[in-house]
Amino acid sequence: QDVKKLQGTSYKYFMLPQEEFTAELTQAIKNTGKSPVVYTVNKIQDMDKLYDMGIRIFMSDDVPLVIDRLKGKKAQNHTH
Repeated sequence: QDVKKLQGTSYKYFMLPQEEFTAELTQAIKNTGKSPVVYTVNKIQDMDKLYDMGIRIFMSDDVPLVIDRLKGKKAQNHTH
């Protein structure tokens, strides 16, 4: 994926399925000023892995799971 093409565009997000995200790709997307969006995350383990890569926007078939997990992550960040 050549994410450098995103720079200078009006797009705000770069969306891919979870299987395609790596830490390097996530950082490259962020370096263009865009936000990575991942789909479809339905397992806590997958979400944690992607969250640790720096992804904060998730699409899921289980929205309550994502909301609860993000609230937990936010609470953890405030206690450290």
